[in-house]
Amino acid sequence: MPSSGSSADKMVFAHFMIGIVSTYTQQDHENDQSLAKSKGIDGFALNIGVDPYTQQQLTLAYAAAEAVGFYCFISFDFNWWSTGDTAGVANMLKQFISSPAAYKVDGKPFVSSFIGDGFNWGACAAAVGEPLYAVPFFQPTPSLATDDGLAGSFSWAAWPGQLDNVPVDQNMTISRDEDYMDILTPAGKTYMAPVSPWFFTHYGKEVSYSKNWLFYSEELWKYRWDQILQLGQKGVNLVEIVTWNDYGESHNVGPFNTPHTNDGAALWASGLSHTSMLDLSVPYIEAFKAGLPVPVVTQEFMVYWHRPTLKDVECDSTDNCGSKPTGWEYVADSVFVATVTKNGAMVTVTSGDNAPVTQKVSGGIQIFQVPMSAGDQQFSMKTSWGMSTSGSSNVTVLDTCWNGIYNFDFHSGTLS
Repeated sequence: MPSSGSSADKMVFAHFMIGIVSTYTQQDHENDQSLAKSKGIDGFALNIGVDPYTQQQLTLAYAAAEAVGFYCFISFDFNWWSTGDTAGVANMLKQFISSPAAYKVDGKPFVSSFIGDGFNWGACAAAVGEPLYAVPFFQPTPSLATDDGLAGSFSWAAWPGQLDNVPVDQNMTISRDEDYMDILTPAGKTYMAPVSPWFFTHYGKEVSYSKNWLFYSEELWKYRWDQILQLGQKGVNLVEIVTWNDYGESHNVGPFNTPHTNDGAALWASGLSHTSMLDLSVPYIEAFKAGLPVPVVTQEFMVYWHRPTLKDVECDSTDNCGSKPTGWEYVADSVFVATVTKNGAMVTVTSGDNAPVTQKVSGGIQIFQVPMSAGDQQFSMKTSWGMSTSGSSNVTVLDTCWNGIYNFDFHSGTLS
């Protein structure tokens, strides 16, 4: 693992929430990092607040990364950090930037953030005692180009409707990416683009941070990766997956079955797997790093995903929020299939009591959906190269409530 990259290197990171892993051991970190590395992810953006175990867990995460051959950088969460706490941020950075696993660009320690507009990264670098490669999540204003303390910026706009937190019935576009690039590119600065598989959150009266909505995400993972390859052709070199383990907003691509603490998200996340989305990302990550405009297919497989319940179930009397999430009407009762083949395939999907649906797909990565019915979800695929695979989802679709609640999270699987 090189100790430093250059601004021309194409890299893929994933956002990792330190706040929910207070009980992690170094081996737990190594398990996550090894899985991520096996899918082509280069490192974790370690999101930190000001919890008493933050420093201990950062120490374990960096030690794990040194053992695995993986990168880390800190992403300061300014929901908890103060934009006036230059000394505190600098002191935290100084403890970890000398690690062989600390990601650096042109020899400068890389650092990012969640929000924090107005934080003085130039003053922070002076307090650290060396230049930083700061790429925080700031809003796309002209000051990004003129602030000498910034090497670039990251965007959190990974879902349609995210800017106002108001769900919209439309697909993601690259307009927000272009807002950043129009400012940063002429100034010779870096833009780090987000990619995310889903968004659903359902915290109710049981917590102080109640929120209950979803963003239109059913085919987002494929379409956003297609956009990432398009952005790569326009000079974007850094991508951050949002997220590895934020189960509370259902956009985790890492496994749920880890020794993390439960902030309430287990109510809808437990029992559902998202890790097949990692499989689907592999051909895109390979293409992105190679500077190619289309994904690279070296192995043939299919990935499916579906929600665990039909959307018209009524759970108001038992649901923790007492109502369906805002945006629920935008989703379809569908099973989604993405095929990864060299020259096409025939795919059959049988959803519950519905008649089997057979779809002919062309080569590359294709996506389609079929009507979803309660019951077992069964799949088969035969490629033109003669590879055959079949199997069933291990989550049965319900026409009743999920443990008494509305659950608009998803489950995925891979067949190869």
